Amino acid sequence: MTLTPAGADQLAARTRAHETRLDAALASLDEPDRARAALPALFHLAAFLEDADG
Repeated sequence: MTLTPAGADQLAARTRAHETRLDAALASLDEPDRARAALPALFHLAAFLEDADG
């Protein structure tokens, strides 16, 4: 399946919008809260990569 140029543009715009929202949310956290928020995501990524390798 291939995206049309219009579909690719729309997907890119939505991706940028999500990234902007996530950046703003992370920027609203102070440094210790940012680190605490990152840990569960890092554990999830590690588990996913372990499962993908296994």
